[in-house]
Amino acid sequence: MFSVLNQSLTEMVAVLIAPTTMIIVIVFLSAAAGMRKVVIMAVTGIICAFLLTWGSHFIASSSTTPGGTPIWMGWFELIVGIWFAYLIIGQVKQIRHPRDDGPAWLKGLDNMGVLQIIGLGVYFGAINVKDVPLLMHVGMSAEQAKLDSGEMIVFSVIIAVITTLPMLVPLLISLLAGKPGKKALTDLRRFLERYSPVIMGTLFVILAPLFISKGIHVIVG
Repeated sequence: MFSVLNQSLTEMVAVLIAPTTMIIVIVFLSAAAGMRKVVIMAVTGIICAFLLTWGSHFIASSSTTPGGTPIWMGWFELIVGIWFAYLIIGQVKQIRHPRDDGPAWLKGLDNMGVLQIIGLGVYFGAINVKDVPLLMHVGMSAEQAKLDSGEMIVFSVIIAVITTLPMLVPLLISLLAGKPGKKALTDLRRFLERYSPVIMGTLFVILAPLFISKGIHVIVG
């Protein structure tokens, strides 16, 4: 299992880079009952990330072929790489045309109810344009490594917790660091709001050729 975790290091680092998620959590923590909202969001995120990672290994198990990585895995990696290359375009547009007042969706966070917060947890915990292909790839890779049922569950739990760290880290800072922690989170929010497109664009620039090359290598053999 630990060898599979090591092989999934790229995906784990990529899911950790989630500036929008951290901005939302910091906004919640600055408002009344914010801690409860973050906990609901984080628990939902962990559950969804676990289900996506664990469930993806069934896709691989139903079409696994003996002797190395199957061709379909190469096509999956190639499509994921092309998808990440496409996502670069959106980040470039945001860099070229930034909003002076910040993202419009930030203004509606204070009025969100429980169901809307659960929806945020579902989306930012797993079901978003970056994490869906990454978590699916991790789950499929674990199946290729032939983890047994117990190891697959533990592996999926570990991945789910890692995926949700962008929600949990600001919460821990708020709980443990007091006033200095609140100032640090405020400064972090300003930084992320300003540079989020640059951060995500850089991430996609790294991920796109990586997955494309991996996919071509498997397809070509």
